[in-house]
Amino acid sequence: MTERTLVVILSGGLQTRFRKDARGTSYEDLAETTPKLLFPLNPTNETPFSRQLEALQLVRGEKQVRVPVSREFYEMTERAAARYRWLFGLDIEVLPNEATTNETRLGALADLERSLYGDWSQALVSPSDRVPRKGYRSAPFLEAAAERDCLYVMRTHVQTLEEAKSHGVITINEEGRILEFHEKPENPTTTDIAFANYVFRPEDGTTLQVHNRSGYPLDPPGHFIAYQVEQGERVYTFYVDPEIIQDVGRLDHYLKVRE
Repeated sequence: MTERTLVVILSGGLQTRFRKDARGTSYEDLAETTPKLLFPLNPTNETPFSRQLEALQLVRGEKQVRVPVSREFYEMTERAAARYRWLFGLDIEVLPNEATTNETRLGALADLERSLYGDWSQALVSPSDRVPRKGYRSAPFLEAAAERDCLYVMRTHVQTLEEAKSHGVITINEEGRILEFHEKPENPTTTDIAFANYVFRPEDGTTLQVHNRSGYPLDPPGHFIAYQVEQGERVYTFYVDPEIIQDVGRLDHYLKVRE
Protein backbone atom coordinates (compact mmCIF):
# COMPACT_ATOMS: atom_id res chain seq x y z
CA MET A 1 0.00 0.00 0.00
CA THR A 2 1.22 3.50 -0.77
CA GLU A 3 2.43 5.31 2.32
CA ARG A 4 0.00 8.18 2.81
CA THR A 5 0.43 10.77 5.57
CA LEU A 6 -2.43 13.02 6.53
CA VAL A 7 -1.42 16.26 8.25
CA VAL A 8 -4.04 18.07 10.32
CA ILE A 9 -3.24 21.57 11.60
CA LEU A 10 -5.87 22.47 14.18
CA SER A 11 -6.77 26.12 13.63
CA GLY A 12 -10.49 26.19 14.35
CA GLY A 13 -10.41 28.22 17.56
CA LEU A 14 -11.37 31.86 18.02
CA GLN A 15 -8.05 32.82 19.72
CA THR A 16 -9.94 34.35 22.64
CA ARG A 17 -6.94 34.30 24.98
CA PHE A 18 -4.65 36.05 22.50
CA ARG A 19 -7.28 38.67 21.74
CA LYS A 20 -7.62 39.38 25.45
CA ASP A 21 -3.84 39.66 25.89
CA ALA A 22 -3.52 42.00 22.90
CA ARG A 23 -6.35 44.38 23.85
CA GLY A 24 -5.02 47.94 24.15
CA THR A 25 -1.63 47.06 22.63
CA SER A 26 -0.17 47.58 19.16
CA TYR A 27 -1.02 43.92 18.45
CA GLU A 28 -4.76 44.32 18.90
CA ASP A 29 -5.40 44.70 15.16
CA LEU A 30 -3.33 41.60 14.40
CA ALA A 31 -5.30 39.60 16.96
CA GLU A 32 -8.64 40.71 15.51
CA THR A 33 -7.88 40.29 11.83
CA THR A 34 -5.38 37.42 11.48
CA PRO A 35 -5.44 33.78 12.63
CA LYS A 36 -2.50 32.65 14.74
CA LEU A 37 -1.59 30.26 11.94
CA LEU A 38 -0.65 33.29 9.82
CA PHE A 39 1.04 35.51 12.40
CA PRO A 40 4.30 36.90 10.95
CA LEU A 41 7.33 35.43 12.70
CA ASN A 42 10.09 37.56 11.18
CA PRO A 43 10.80 40.11 8.41
CA THR A 44 10.78 37.32 5.79
CA ASN A 45 7.06 36.76 6.51
CA GLU A 46 7.42 33.20 7.71
CA THR A 47 4.34 32.05 9.61
CA PRO A 48 3.46 29.10 11.86
CA PHE A 49 1.71 27.68 8.78
CA SER A 50 4.79 27.88 6.57
CA ARG A 51 7.08 26.48 9.29
CA GLN A 52 4.82 23.47 9.84
CA LEU A 53 4.69 22.80 6.09
CA GLU A 54 8.45 23.21 5.71
CA ALA A 55 8.93 20.61 8.46
CA LEU A 56 7.25 18.01 6.21
CA GLN A 57 10.00 18.07 3.58
CA LEU A 58 11.60 14.72 4.52
CA VAL A 59 8.34 12.84 5.10
CA ARG A 60 8.14 9.94 2.65
CA GLY A 61 5.19 9.03 0.44
CA GLU A 62 2.03 10.96 -0.34
CA LYS A 63 1.03 13.84 1.90
CA GLN A 64 -2.21 15.74 2.30
CA VAL A 65 -2.70 18.70 4.62
CA ARG A 66 -6.09 19.61 6.11
CA VAL A 67 -6.64 22.79 8.09
CA PRO A 68 -9.90 23.17 10.03
CA VAL A 69 -10.49 26.90 10.64
CA SER A 70 -13.19 29.17 11.96
CA ARG A 71 -15.45 30.67 9.30
CA GLU A 72 -14.11 34.11 10.28
CA PHE A 73 -10.62 33.28 9.02
CA TYR A 74 -11.47 30.94 6.16
CA GLU A 75 -10.83 33.32 3.24
CA MET A 76 -7.50 34.56 4.60
CA THR A 77 -6.33 31.02 5.31
CA GLU A 78 -7.41 29.82 1.87
CA ARG A 79 -5.40 32.61 0.20
CA ALA A 80 -2.34 31.59 2.21
CA ALA A 81 -2.94 27.94 1.33
CA ALA A 82 -2.99 28.84 -2.38
CA ARG A 83 0.50 30.35 -2.04
CA TYR A 84 1.80 27.46 -0.02
CA ARG A 85 0.42 24.82 -2.41
CA TRP A 86 2.70 26.31 -5.03
CA LEU A 87 5.65 26.97 -2.71
CA PHE A 88 5.75 23.54 -1.04
CA GLY A 89 4.06 21.40 -3.70
CA LEU A 90 1.51 20.10 -1.19
CA ASP A 91 -2.18 19.24 -1.39
CA ILE A 92 -3.76 21.60 1.18
CA GLU A 93 -7.46 21.66 2.03
CA VAL A 94 -8.96 24.36 4.26
CA LEU A 95 -12.08 23.22 6.14
CA PRO A 96 -14.22 25.99 7.68
CA ASN A 97 -16.36 25.37 10.72
CA GLU A 98 -19.41 27.47 11.54
CA ALA A 99 -18.46 28.62 15.04
CA THR A 100 -18.71 32.36 15.75
CA THR A 101 -18.51 32.20 19.56
CA ASN A 102 -16.95 29.86 22.09
CA GLU A 103 -20.46 28.73 22.97
CA THR A 104 -21.18 27.55 19.42
CA ARG A 105 -17.74 26.03 18.81
CA LEU A 106 -17.73 22.24 19.02
CA GLY A 107 -14.08 21.91 20.01
CA ALA A 108 -10.69 20.86 18.68
CA LEU A 109 -11.46 17.15 18.86
CA ALA A 110 -14.61 17.65 16.77
CA ASP A 111 -12.53 19.56 14.21
CA LEU A 112 -10.01 16.73 14.25
CA GLU A 113 -12.65 14.04 13.75
CA ARG A 114 -14.12 15.70 10.67
CA SER A 115 -10.62 16.03 9.21
CA LEU A 116 -9.77 12.32 9.49
CA TYR A 117 -11.57 11.01 6.42
CA GLY A 118 -10.31 9.05 3.42
CA ASP A 119 -7.42 6.59 3.25
CA TRP A 120 -4.27 7.33 5.23
CA SER A 121 -1.64 5.31 7.05
CA GLN A 122 -0.57 7.94 9.59
CA ALA A 123 -2.01 11.29 10.67
CA LEU A 124 0.28 13.98 12.03
CA VAL A 125 -1.79 16.31 14.22
CA SER A 126 -0.58 19.67 15.48
CA PRO A 127 -2.13 22.90 16.79
CA SER A 128 -1.78 26.13 14.85
CA ASP A 129 0.00 27.94 17.68
CA ARG A 130 2.97 25.57 17.93
CA VAL A 131 5.87 26.79 15.81
CA PRO A 132 8.78 24.49 14.90
CA ARG A 133 12.21 26.07 15.03
CA LYS A 134 13.80 26.70 11.64
CA GLY A 135 15.29 23.45 10.37
CA TYR A 136 13.06 21.13 12.39
CA ARG A 137 11.76 18.11 10.45
CA SER A 138 8.71 15.99 11.30
CA ALA A 139 10.00 12.77 9.69
CA PRO A 140 11.77 11.33 12.80
CA PHE A 141 8.59 11.81 14.88
CA LEU A 142 6.51 9.95 12.29
CA GLU A 143 9.09 7.20 11.81
CA ALA A 144 9.38 6.59 15.56
CA ALA A 145 5.58 6.41 15.81
CA ALA A 146 5.45 3.83 13.00
CA GLU A 147 7.98 1.66 14.83
CA ARG A 148 5.95 1.80 18.05
CA ASP A 149 2.65 1.22 16.22
CA CYS A 150 0.61 3.13 18.78
CA LEU A 151 -0.80 6.57 19.48
CA TYR A 152 2.30 8.77 19.76
CA VAL A 153 2.62 12.08 21.61
CA MET A 154 5.32 14.74 21.59
CA ARG A 155 6.64 15.60 25.04
CA THR A 156 9.04 18.05 26.60
CA HIS A 157 9.53 19.63 30.02
CA VAL A 158 9.04 23.03 31.60
CA GLN A 159 11.17 24.66 34.28
CA THR A 160 8.69 24.88 37.15
CA LEU A 161 5.57 23.21 38.51
CA GLU A 162 3.80 26.57 38.18
CA GLU A 163 4.44 26.52 34.42
CA ALA A 164 3.19 22.95 34.24
CA LYS A 165 -0.27 24.06 35.40
CA SER A 166 -0.91 25.45 31.89
CA HIS A 167 -0.18 22.17 30.10
CA GLY A 168 -1.09 18.52 29.87
CA VAL A 169 1.11 16.96 32.57
CA ILE A 170 2.26 13.37 32.15
CA THR A 171 3.85 10.61 34.17
CA ILE A 172 5.87 8.17 32.05
CA ASN A 173 7.81 4.96 32.59
CA GLU A 174 11.41 4.31 31.54
CA GLU A 175 10.28 3.43 28.00
CA GLY A 176 8.38 6.68 27.55
CA ARG A 177 4.90 5.18 27.89
CA ILE A 178 2.35 7.52 29.47
CA LEU A 179 1.03 6.13 32.75
CA GLU A 180 -0.98 9.19 33.78
CA PHE A 181 -2.19 12.29 31.93
CA HIS A 182 -3.73 15.33 33.63
CA GLU A 183 -4.96 18.30 31.60
CA LYS A 184 -3.90 21.59 33.27
CA PRO A 185 -3.85 20.24 36.83
CA GLU A 186 -4.03 22.58 39.82
CA ASN A 187 -1.25 20.72 41.64
CA PRO A 188 1.11 19.06 39.15
CA THR A 189 3.71 16.69 40.56
CA THR A 190 6.09 16.72 37.60
CA THR A 191 7.36 19.13 34.97
CA ASP A 192 7.01 16.59 32.13
CA ILE A 193 4.35 17.82 29.70
CA ALA A 194 2.73 16.71 26.46
CA PHE A 195 2.32 18.97 23.46
CA ALA A 196 -0.84 18.68 21.36
CA ASN A 197 1.36 17.18 18.63
CA TYR A 198 0.30 13.62 17.92
CA VAL A 199 0.64 10.80 15.44
CA PHE A 200 -2.62 8.88 14.93
CA ARG A 201 -3.16 5.48 13.35
CA PRO A 202 -6.45 4.82 11.49
CA GLU A 203 -7.72 2.84 14.50
CA ASP A 204 -7.10 5.88 16.72
CA GLY A 205 -9.39 7.86 14.44
CA THR A 206 -12.10 5.25 15.03
CA THR A 207 -11.59 5.48 18.80
CA LEU A 208 -11.82 9.27 18.57
CA GLN A 209 -15.32 8.92 17.14
CA VAL A 210 -16.34 6.79 20.14
CA HIS A 211 -14.79 9.32 22.53
CA ASN A 212 -16.52 12.28 20.91
CA ARG A 213 -19.94 10.62 21.12
CA SER A 214 -19.61 9.53 24.74
CA GLY A 215 -19.95 12.85 26.53
CA TYR A 216 -16.25 13.54 27.06
CA PRO A 217 -14.82 17.09 26.65
CA LEU A 218 -13.90 18.02 23.08
CA ASP A 219 -11.44 20.76 23.97
CA PRO A 220 -8.51 20.91 24.57
CA PRO A 221 -7.34 17.90 22.54
CA GLY A 222 -5.34 16.46 25.44
CA HIS A 223 -8.59 15.05 26.80
CA PHE A 224 -8.40 12.33 24.16
CA ILE A 225 -4.92 11.34 25.31
CA ALA A 226 -6.16 11.12 28.89
CA TYR A 227 -9.06 8.96 27.69
CA GLN A 228 -6.76 6.54 25.88
CA VAL A 229 -4.48 6.23 28.90
CA GLU A 230 -7.49 5.59 31.17
CA GLN A 231 -8.65 2.87 28.76
CA GLY A 232 -5.31 1.12 29.15
CA GLU A 233 -4.18 1.85 25.59
CA ARG A 234 -0.49 2.09 24.75
CA VAL A 235 0.41 5.76 24.37
CA TYR A 236 4.10 6.52 23.98
CA THR A 237 6.04 9.77 23.82
CA PHE A 238 8.70 11.36 21.67
CA TYR A 239 10.94 13.82 23.51
CA VAL A 240 11.94 17.17 22.03
CA ASP A 241 13.94 19.99 23.58
CA PRO A 242 11.74 22.82 24.94
CA GLU A 243 13.18 25.24 22.39
CA ILE A 244 12.33 23.08 19.36
CA ILE A 245 8.56 23.67 19.36
CA GLN A 246 7.59 27.19 20.41
CA ASP A 247 4.21 28.51 21.52
CA VAL A 248 2.55 31.61 20.02
CA GLY A 249 -0.81 31.10 21.73
CA ARG A 250 -0.23 34.00 24.12
CA LEU A 251 1.03 37.48 23.35
CA ASP A 252 4.10 37.22 25.59
CA HIS A 253 5.04 33.90 23.98
CA TYR A 254 4.53 35.30 20.49
CA LEU A 255 6.79 38.28 21.21
CA LYS A 256 9.49 35.94 22.48
CA VAL A 257 9.34 33.90 19.25
CA ARG A 258 9.66 37.09 17.19
CA GLU A 259 12.81 38.20 19.01
